[in-house]
Amino acid sequence: MAYLADWRLALAADLLVRTEDTVESIARQVGYRSAFGLSVAFHRVHGTRPGQHRATAAARRAGQERGITGTGSPRTVGSGR
Repeated sequence: MAYLADWRLALAADLLVRTEDTVESIARQVGYRSAFGLSVAFHRVHGTRPGQHRATAAARRAGQERGITGTGSPRTVGSGR
């Protein structure tokens, strides 16, 4: 049973990042009856709410697209340094 719960939450995390589906829709896709049920389980396992997970992933992607490294400083390409 724990394996199934972990798998469902991993799938939900992936769908949150890869799609624009609502949390309610994702909850139903992975077998939860409501967004609330998914949110409680997601927070227990990941330490964050589904919406926060999506926002963090989007910010991370945006930073990578702009060439910002994990340290928050811009990447200097071809600067000779």
